Amino acid sequence: GALQLGTYMKQRLRLGDKAAEAFLARLNGRSRRTLLAALSRCRRAGRAIDVELDLVGGDAVPMVLRVLGQAARGPQGLVGVEGAVQDITEQRRVQRHLRKSEQRFRAAAQVSNDGIWDWDIAADTMWRSRSIATLIGLGEQELGVGIEAWQRLIHPDDLVRVREAFAPVMRGIVDEWSAE
Repeated sequence: GALQLGTYMKQRLRLGDKAAEAFLARLNGRSRRTLLAALSRCRRAGRAIDVELDLVGGDAVPMVLRVLGQAARGPQGLVGVEGAVQDITEQRRVQRHLRKSEQRFRAAAQVSNDGIWDWDIAADTMWRSRSIATLIGLGEQELGVGIEAWQRLIHPDDLVRVREAFAPVMRGIVDEWSAE
């Protein structure tokens, strides 16, 4: 049946018992080896667990789980491993989609003759398409990074007008800006 993640989170799983074996059976080979190795390191050396696992099998929808755990100690020493399981399936799906979208954008920007740029104001870093250097007749290394480098490329007669037009962006009043 469908995996009830809450059931696994509430149960104490002991290797060898039915619930643990059912859980392990749902992991692909790589994920099963990853989890068992992490549990072994945790029990042997007290190392924390932070692993991602692919849960498959049965008629359930495949899931990606993040398992966090630590050694549980009592008066006699190590008594087990305690932790939590988090379903990160949607997060991983969104990350894959974003990577694909970024790859498509970069491929389109590389073949375009348009000068495309994106400035991260907080970090003062800028991504530019390769065509910008060609459009303004400079090598990529000559362009520099950050706002100062960008402003050096603006003709002195246009600098005041461009700064004034860009000021609302810097103040957060508008999100986009363009100028010629």
